[in-house]
Amino acid sequence: MRIVFFGSDRIALPTLERLAQKHEMRLVCCPDRPPSRARGTIQWSPLETKSFASRHDIPIDQVPASEGFRLDSWKPEFLLNQSFDFGVVVSFGYRLPPWILSRFTRGVLNMHPSLLPRFRGPAPIPRCIESGESLTGVSVIQVHPDVIDSGKIFLQREIVRLA
Repeated sequence: MRIVFFGSDRIALPTLERLAQKHEMRLVCCPDRPPSRARGTIQWSPLETKSFASRHDIPIDQVPASEGFRLDSWKPEFLLNQSFDFGVVVSFGYRLPPWILSRFTRGVLNMHPSLLPRFRGPAPIPRCIESGESLTGVSVIQVHPDVIDSGKIFLQREIVRLA
């Protein structure tokens, strides 16, 4: 299968690693992390998924920093010129507009680190802890074109007991 993986950080990395073992992949990730100062020089921190993809010859496309948190004006050539089987989103941080969702013949799945519908959006694990919940987990959902983290739930697994 031909899969485009949308993800950037440590939470996304195990899913990317697993999918890359069996499928033709392409990575779309966020811009590199802002520079940090180390020994008097400014250094950009590479993203975990980008580092993995570059070591395994997976094509990489980064969202330009100028996009903010919407992808309405970003039109990567690879998505304009071809379609793919699946899109997989894990800890990406951007809403995928309908024109991107339409490029996937079998749809787009999102792995969200919470037991949806609670704690939609960013930082669900800290929000779960802050609210005093005793249980959290993972949900795999279909990406909805209009509402973040609200598509059809295909799978949920309880992962961690917090109390």
